[in-house]
Amino acid sequence: MPSRTPPSLGPRVRDLRRQRQWTLEELAERSGVSRAMISKIERAETSPTVAVAARVASALGVGLSELIQPPSARARAFVTRLADRAEFRDPKTGFVRELISPPFENRRFELVRHHLPKDASTGVLPPYPRGVEKQVVVLRGKLRVHVAGITYALETGDGLFFEADVEHEFENAGRGDCSYHLVVGAAPGR
Repeated sequence: MPSRTPPSLGPRVRDLRRQRQWTLEELAERSGVSRAMISKIERAETSPTVAVAARVASALGVGLSELIQPPSARARAFVTRLADRAEFRDPKTGFVRELISPPFENRRFELVRHHLPKDASTGVLPPYPRGVEKQVVVLRGKLRVHVAGITYALETGDGLFFEADVEHEFENAGRGDCSYHLVVGAAPGR
């Protein structure tokens, strides 16, 4: 599968940090990611793992999708072509996160496709803000989802809903690749 990772992740992190008028040290403190690592990400000298990217996004107050692809103006209809989808690849595990939803500002939900190679995990992901929910549907393989200390075992076709305001992790539990769709949204009234 060819990489469609936007080359602008580093400059995007830098721009969001500067919009907030934060130093590298402030972003490091807020995210729990070292200043040196953030500096390397901003200069595009390294690709962060999904767990590191998620911590940086959370500290900046944006979702991982918004960190990967800046939002655009909403349209009445929008086709998301496979070749144009924003993708994040974890260089350590081979995990792939592909944004299927259009990159609109103020989305109520987003649809992403995740691919976990054999023996791979996303690592522990930070809590989302209160009111954010996730719905997982396994397309292929076996998946373990760890949510607030509880493990859920899912197989092809199974689904899981959970409130994402706690640490959570997705782990390939099978002998081959695992892929699943993930819908991330805010509860009504949030």
